[in-house]
Amino acid sequence: MTVKKSLPRAFSDVFRDDETINVYSYIRFSSKAQKLGFSEVRQLEQLNRFFEQYPTARQVERYEDLGVSAFKGKNLKSGQLAKFVERIKSKEILPNALLLVESFDRISRVGGYDALELIISIIQADCGIYTLFDNRLYSKRKKDSSVDISLIQNILERANDESRNKSDRISDAKARNLLKGENGGIITKRCPFWVDYADGKFVLNEHAEAVKRATELCFDIGFQSIAKELNQEGYPRKYSAKTISNILHQHAIYGSYIAMEWDAGKPIQIKKEIKGYYPALISESEFHRISAKLKERQDPSLAGRKAQEFRNILRGLVFCKCGSTFRYHSQKSLYVDLVCLASTVGKCSYATPGKGVRHRYALVESIFLAYQSLIPFHQIIVKTDDIKALEKEHEEISGLIILKEKALSSNFAILEKSSESAQKYILSRINEVSHELDKLKIDEHKLSLKISSMHLASKSDFNVVEIYRLLLTERGRIKINNFLHSQKIKLIINPIKKKFFELDIYHNEEKLDTIDVTPDGYTARYKPHLK
Repeated sequence: MTVKKSLPRAFSDVFRDDETINVYSYIRFSSKAQKLGFSEVRQLEQLNRFFEQYPTARQVERYEDLGVSAFKGKNLKSGQLAKFVERIKSKEILPNALLLVESFDRISRVGGYDALELIISIIQADCGIYTLFDNRLYSKRKKDSSVDISLIQNILERANDESRNKSDRISDAKARNLLKGENGGIITKRCPFWVDYADGKFVLNEHAEAVKRATELCFDIGFQSIAKELNQEGYPRKYSAKTISNILHQHAIYGSYIAMEWDAGKPIQIKKEIKGYYPALISESEFHRISAKLKERQDPSLAGRKAQEFRNILRGLVFCKCGSTFRYHSQKSLYVDLVCLASTVGKCSYATPGKGVRHRYALVESIFLAYQSLIPFHQIIVKTDDIKALEKEHEEISGLIILKEKALSSNFAILEKSSESAQKYILSRINEVSHELDKLKIDEHKLSLKISSMHLASKSDFNVVEIYRLLLTERGRIKINNFLHSQKIKLIINPIKKKFFELDIYHNEEKLDTIDVTPDGYTARYKPHLK
């Protein structure tokens, strides 16, 4: 037989023995590492003991902020406690309400009057607060609550001081670690999966070769294809598109350790970069070339569902006269069309009302390939060792240009926010970076001219059949598509009526020709490819 215990003496001013107390309990701890550790177990045991002792207390809801800090008020901004406070403001809590919590530091550690005001607002809404660590009740119904406010404030201030001291100690320790890292010491033994810590230093392991291979493949193919390629090549571990994305975005591939500045559990900006911390797989300039390539792939004209096998060498290059892109669309009849995206939603001004604008892909591709003699395809097919060496040097300079442009942009952003005294130094730095950037661009131009002249010299070795050999394989078609993008090829279709259209072909923003297409064939207006 269960013996029903009377409520504690402190409750007699607030609740009657025959009343049901509607309890809203709250549990919080700061670190996810504490989950099912002492902090969570202790709070759960205290709650269970309370309900065992006082059966008239009925739990209505339990709110939990597990791994959420109260020092900067995150639990009040986006946590479960924020939902409970919102319910109080909306007067949605039941009568005879009681918030059950281990201590006030579970609710807030922000310090000052903000935390005190929050506690008082809960109490003023006729929701009592019972702190389990000292078995004390706080309620507006209490006859004598004269010492409650000062007691609450003392507890909150102490909790804030503890959190601040802990935060300062952690910050000091991190700052000392970063300084140690800058001087060649070890900040942390944690490292990317292609690096091991052995005998007091970081060394590349058996996964480094695959990661290096991914940095080479990323200029030609996407994450999914890279993962597929690496898995087929039989490296020690399996790769996914997500893993490849993570690798290519990590500064560690060129040897840097990045310390981030965090806010509300999310990284907001780079706090410190320590170069040469890990063994590098690529140069920093190469990393920035990769970053630029990945950013380029975010172009909306290249978005959409990708085919299982890459077939469209004109992907992202064909546009409707209305300005919309054409999408590659396979039909059940095995025919493949290029479809104006805007026409599918009734927004193409050149479409017949209620109908889409579509043209056979094979026809557009064959017309374009008739102009292959005007496009320097030999650059991707005929390459001597001298050309390869110069292209490698050109790639390095291109990466440095991207790096300097980022530095220049960053300096201009800082200049806008800096004081007058700091602006003089920043302006001198801007001039210095601008001078370096100009020099790099001159060097790049010289290299481009040299590479072009060597390509022209090797053009006689080029056989048109080699283009069609590339078209036979997926990797070859991807290579052609990437090359056409680098050459700024653009095809604009001007729909006339069904099966009638004009096709404008551009190379490096220069118009090559306009082709009139009819059901009976096509004719070129200028025919430069025949000269």
